[in-house]
Amino acid sequence: MKMNKKGQVTVFIILGILIVATIGTFLILKSSSTTEVVEEKQEVVISGTQLSGGVQIFIEQCMKKTAQKAVTFIGERGGYYNLPEQSDNQILLPFYIYKNDKFILSEEELKQQLGLYMEKELPFCLRNFVVFKEHGYEIKREDISAKIKLGNENIFFLITLPITISKDVITTELSIFETSLPSRLKTIYGGVKEFIQKESNHSICISCLTQIGIKNDLQILVNPIGEDKMMFTFIDNQTLFDGDVYEYTFLNNYNFVEQEKKG
Repeated sequence: MKMNKKGQVTVFIILGILIVATIGTFLILKSSSTTEVVEEKQEVVISGTQLSGGVQIFIEQCMKKTAQKAVTFIGERGGYYNLPEQSDNQILLPFYIYKNDKFILSEEELKQQLGLYMEKELPFCLRNFVVFKEHGYEIKREDISAKIKLGNENIFFLITLPITISKDVITTELSIFETSLPSRLKTIYGGVKEFIQKESNHSICISCLTQIGIKNDLQILVNPIGEDKMMFTFIDNQTLFDGDVYEYTFLNNYNFVEQEKKG
């Protein structure tokens, strides 16, 4: 009987060891599995951030280039991306004074024209993200919407461009992008507006131009275009784009003959 009891104790000890070993192995495997899942999730997050980072930098660089072109283009065409009806279609400039009427655009319209340029021209810089698609990216985008704010020393561009970026098993999204440019367009526009408000279609107020130029630190050029048209260029020497001064140009139509007859 004593031998049987000793045998039973030995069996119980062995079973206990096996149970403890099994539980320990299970816990180790579970811990290892949990660690792998956490590491996998971290890797996906990091990869998603890296995935969107390159695309975001690319878009912001394109925005900066397009914004600079937009401000230059708008200045060269009297504040317009699409010229209005009262324009000279040969030299592609709008009339701010035509016959007896004034047609200068509002500041809100000026911002809309800048936004329109960005919406229409930014895709030509993005090139449908072909540079990323060549490296296995799948990128889908929606329409571009632009909002512009004119500051005294800067222009701010806020772009809504919803895009979905995918590569392998990772997918991420971007939507809002911002950039800004040093520019005194708001000051220039204010000087132009002041001049047009004081101007008539019978004569040029040279003293008005002189005062506006001094007050706003602007150079103003006046060039005749034919017998009844004058081209005005407001120049800002403080703003340089690629080494060139900034110019804002428009036309006025005058009836000098009628004024001479009255005189």
